[in-house]
Amino acid sequence: MQPQQKKSILKRIAVVALPVAFGVGLIAAFMQTPRFFLFQLGQAIDSDSTRKVQVLVDVDEVTDDYVTHVIELAKADLVTDAQTAGNEFEALGQMFAVNLIDSMTEGLKVQISNQIKDGIDSTLEAVEQPTTWYLVTQSIQKTGRNTAIATITRPEGTGWESPLESVDFELRKIDGSWQIVGLGDRTIEEAYQSQQSASISGSLEAAQLERRLDEIEARQQDRLTEIEIAASQRRAETAQQRLEYLQQEQWQLEQEFQQAVSGTSNSQFNSTSIDSTVGQQVTLVADSSAARINLRDEPRANLPTRRYGLVGDQVLIQDSTTGEDGYIWYNVQFEESGAIGWIRGDFVSVDEEY
Repeated sequence: MQPQQKKSILKRIAVVALPVAFGVGLIAAFMQTPRFFLFQLGQAIDSDSTRKVQVLVDVDEVTDDYVTHVIELAKADLVTDAQTAGNEFEALGQMFAVNLIDSMTEGLKVQISNQIKDGIDSTLEAVEQPTTWYLVTQSIQKTGRNTAIATITRPEGTGWESPLESVDFELRKIDGSWQIVGLGDRTIEEAYQSQQSASISGSLEAAQLERRLDEIEARQQDRLTEIEIAASQRRAETAQQRLEYLQQEQWQLEQEFQQAVSGTSNSQFNSTSIDSTVGQQVTLVADSSAARINLRDEPRANLPTRRYGLVGDQVLIQDSTTGEDGYIWYNVQFEESGAIGWIRGDFVSVDEEY
């Protein structure tokens, strides 16, 4: 092969090789950038692989960074509250809380770590559209040779669970590969303030709910008291009815006993008249001056009646007999009304010498 031919072949190889080498160099350089990391993160999310995503997120570093920053914010709030406290006792309580808050660190780390892992799983479940290109287009700010901040804004039309419009992720290049190692200070502060606002709002809602429950319980107690009073009244009425029934039963038994002793019949009354009282004008009497004295159609107490006389009324005796209850009964006519009926003898003032 002639030297001229060799030169021609080398030129052709150079023309092809140089662009290829340049392109390979660009790709290699891109693969070392934070933006390529976002490309990898998008690919991992789109593959729906929790393992691939967790390789790119240092959960322990993110947790430590978040908890440390949040505790400092909480301490600062407690100190401010102590300085503006209304009394010394309240201020002492706030300072005691400041000294106590460090003991919560390990527990918070476990809690936040679990929340991050759960958040990765829920993100993979919620993503319905390709994420790779979206992440590649997000804003990245280099903060050092091996550090950067990636700002992820709220995607339109997606279920963004964070209350923030955008979230900053701290990126760090470790052993030639980039990883998420924390959240930006702005994100942590805004998330903390949002949580504080939610806590205050939740406390107000809880207080309102508690007052509402107290009102309901008070009304329930009032209703129970009313029901108890009504039940007591019903029990009292039932007891009174039972007492009256027992008194009536006792009276009937006493009458039966008197009839047994006197030998009178239970089936009929003795109609023998006591002629000495017939035609006598007498007065109705009772133990109470306000008593109503029943006027019955027959000489029996167990017959219902709506007619009655009053103490002091003047009546004329027309007949008399001994009833089956052992009492003397008088058939009388009222002087004013002319009403006629039977009245038991103990309610009639009879002049025995008439």
